[in-house]
Amino acid sequence: MGLMLGLDFGTGGARVGIFDLERRAILASAECGYDTRHPHPGWAEQEPADWWRALGRASRQVMEAAGYPDIIAVAAATTASTASNPSAVARARRCSALEPIT
Repeated sequence: MGLMLGLDFGTGGARVGIFDLERRAILASAECGYDTRHPHPGWAEQEPADWWRALGRASRQVMEAAGYPDIIAVAAATTASTASNPSAVARARRCSALEPIT
């Protein structure tokens, strides 16, 4: 059975699903949210560490629900307000984000 792990980073959370590529069926899915802060009018900020934690939680949930199957492919998608936007995550020497993403 060919299984794909799908990752979707949206404005309000990370969604993860395990898909059977041969049967074209969803075996398991989970979503974990993260906050968006609005420190000034017209601004929106998110913490990259929140994305990472949400991805980890949702991934663990779907893998457990599906019985920890072998995955042959991974696909990722994002919306304009997360990592796919032409924005960069500035990192400190120890890999922590220097600022929230705006």
